[in-house]
Amino acid sequence: MPRKKQKVEKIDALRIKAERDRQLAWEDDIETMHEQGLRIIIIEGMYTEDEVLMSERNDTVDNFFNDLELEIRGEVESSIGPIERVQFFPENPHLGIVKIKFQSALHAQECIKLMNGRFFDGRALVASFWDGKTDYRIVRESKEQQE
Repeated sequence: MPRKKQKVEKIDALRIKAERDRQLAWEDDIETMHEQGLRIIIIEGMYTEDEVLMSERNDTVDNFFNDLELEIRGEVESSIGPIERVQFFPENPHLGIVKIKFQSALHAQECIKLMNGRFFDGRALVASFWDGKTDYRIVRESKEQQE
């Protein structure tokens, strides 16, 4: 029994062909490789709750995070590539989370290779891609609420 041909509009046929060609193509274009993929990573263990509390007592919490950002940018940008944004979560200090957004997916991948398992200030770092869902902005409970 012969197969029935489906009628496909000309524009849809072109769209299907373009998608098929894109999927089958070999991507050697370095620009495309930098743009595609995950660009946001999470590093755990960059600071401790005690360090944040100490800097809050001394009214130097902004300086603490500015210094830490300068240290991260200096290390990562000199050895891997440019960073678009660095974000800290001082309201959730028990994990010491730093979220880094790179301009390139390749640079994000290289940073994970460099930082995962590395020691920083005596602590082992855990680096991974951000899952896109986890919200690290957890507000600390006051001492009255904890008791």
